[in-house]
Amino acid sequence: MTRIGAITSFHRELSAGQEPYWRDGWGSAEGQRVRFEALVRSSRYRGGSVVDFGCGTGALRDFLASLDPPFTYLGLDMNGDLLPAGDEFRVIAPDAVDFPVADYVFASGIFQFADPDDPLYYRRLAEALYERCRVALAVTFLSALRDGSARDPDELYLTPGQAADLASSLSGTWVLDHSYHPDRGDLTIAVYR
Repeated sequence: MTRIGAITSFHRELSAGQEPYWRDGWGSAEGQRVRFEALVRSSRYRGGSVVDFGCGTGALRDFLASLDPPFTYLGLDMNGDLLPAGDEFRVIAPDAVDFPVADYVFASGIFQFADPDDPLYYRRLAEALYERCRVALAVTFLSALRDGSARDPDELYLTPGQAADLASSLSGTWVLDHSYHPDRGDLTIAVYR
């Protein structure tokens, strides 16, 4: 199955109200909060304009609103059924990056699936997202250090070295955070301008 096919299947599950098959930590409010904290911490977020690429239900907007810095928000996702109503949300084509430049671009969970037809798609998409930020890009990946029994063959896993290589290919200033997920399941990179 291609990455876009896996994403479409996953979005159908969410739209139908079903629990995703990969729910190990991703579907919990606590897991989501921990990932959002990693994005904000790693990016040195101080408020400003934010694009949430692959925003899903827009939960990052609510998380950012609970923090002190003022911000503007634009949530983008390929599944309009997930998006809340409002001008802050837009449906986009898969991997479309023709959105306005923002101070921060956040992408949590968009690199979940591998694509056997395009195994390095994540590098090109991360590069395109980085071009749309003025301050920092922060993205999450599944970690290749997670236990093998917690892996799915359709998912994309990066080692910390691969994540560092990606970050350093974009900028000389970046952070890799592999400290927040129990069982070493996730990692976050933030790349600065």
